[in-house]
Amino acid sequence: MKPLYFTVLCLYMVCTGATAATTDELSANGMSKAPKASTSIHADHKYHTRVGSHGMVLFTDGAELYASHLPLYYSPHDYQLIYTVVSQHKAKLIAYLQAGSTSHSNMVTLLPENFDLNKLVDGERFSIPAQFYKGHFERGGTKWLGKSELIFEKLLFKRRLVKQYKPSHSDEDSVTDEPDEKWTSISLGDKYLYIHLIGERPSFDALFIVDDCQTTLENKQGESVPSKAQINEVFSHCGSPVLVYFETQDFAY
Repeated sequence: MKPLYFTVLCLYMVCTGATAATTDELSANGMSKAPKASTSIHADHKYHTRVGSHGMVLFTDGAELYASHLPLYYSPHDYQLIYTVVSQHKAKLIAYLQAGSTSHSNMVTLLPENFDLNKLVDGERFSIPAQFYKGHFERGGTKWLGKSELIFEKLLFKRRLVKQYKPSHSDEDSVTDEPDEKWTSISLGDKYLYIHLIGERPSFDALFIVDDCQTTLENKQGESVPSKAQINEVFSHCGSPVLVYFETQDFAY
């Protein structure tokens, strides 16, 4: 009799909707309902969070401060991003950066507290505590000025990197084709910022500020990764060229 009674009871619950009431009771008691099978957590990029430690290099045109994200080939760091930033230490930072502009000696990097890089990808304006470093924060740089609020003011440039994963990484939404152009430029008031479009390994990250550039830029060097001397030659015809950032290590084989 027990098997028959159990079968009848189950049929009664299905037919009368008793199970739905039971699920609602669980929810009312603080237990979540199971998600519907049709719901996808991959509906848009916001669900692919890029929370992490996102270092930046700081540079200036003499009037404003700018931060360029230090990208890598894999998520959550797979974006070239350049922002106008605001700091209470603006005057001191600009003076220090300009003092070393010709010798490329006064590098400043910054490390905000952990956050989701999608905030920058989406062009959000927000404030976050950040620590400045003289030199590269991961390569022997020293803390400077203490931790303070940094405002990411305005997105100026964004580009996702070409897919170049190490075996332990995967991300189906990454760019897979090489850019046709090797450089692009954006206006910084009366100056121009030239940005190298990072390609497949081996490649490099580079930022140049110039007053003017009448001739179309070409990669004159035969090698895919130039030396500083070679990259300066590329911009030798431009007005007052200043190499503000140059990185090869993160994009080598």
